[in-house]
Amino acid sequence: MLFLLSHANAEQDLPIYVEDGRTVYKSQLNYIEAYDRESNKLLWETVVFPDLEPESYVWGLEHDVQWTVINRLEIEGTLLRVTDSKEREYYLNKSTGKLVEEK
Repeated sequence: MLFLLSHANAEQDLPIYVEDGRTVYKSQLNYIEAYDRESNKLLWETVVFPDLEPESYVWGLEHDVQWTVINRLEIEGTLLRVTDSKEREYYLNKSTGKLVEEK
């Protein structure tokens, strides 16, 4: 089963939600939270990448559109694939939230 939601920049469609059974995964710019759908209890929280802001900004372009943010979540079996706005992929264990692979 595959679910896909995305946004183009930090101003649009935040946060991104993906549901799998009783668990809801929610992105917040550079981190993911997993919640039990019925109790709304936080199961885990993982910072996927530490740096949101670029080393330098392009003059005249809004700052938030230059941030690196999570823009896609996909469920792939036991993994949660997270793609950032630079098209880098990160794989988290759905049960623990631990980073298993980065591409």
